[in-house]
Amino acid sequence: MEVDSRKGEAKADFKHQDILIEVNAVFLHHPSLFTQTQEVLNKAIVSISELRTDVEEIKWENMRRSVGMCVNLYCHALADIRYSDAWCIPPGDYHVYGTASKACRHATARTFPNRRTI
Repeated sequence: MEVDSRKGEAKADFKHQDILIEVNAVFLHHPSLFTQTQEVLNKAIVSISELRTDVEEIKWENMRRSVGMCVNLYCHALADIRYSDAWCIPPGDYHVYGTASKACRHATARTFPNRRTI
């Protein structure tokens, strides 16, 4: 088992060396091909880097928007709870519940049509 895997590794190493020798031979006979290949690779690296930067920018923009939406939702929910009539005590029930909060005292003049009493 181990001998077979070592044979496979040796064959792969020889194949890799053969490919390197062939590539070097091609580049030695055609130096302009080597420079053209380098230029193409450099342009590809620059393009990939620009794309990566754009993706990061979009990711941060989306993160900023989502955090803003969460803060906005939280503030609206907090304001809705704070100024909602659902937390106010109906008029005439102060003896049951004690004193009403300052936010609910302004609502004592309103009517509470669908309010259940305890």
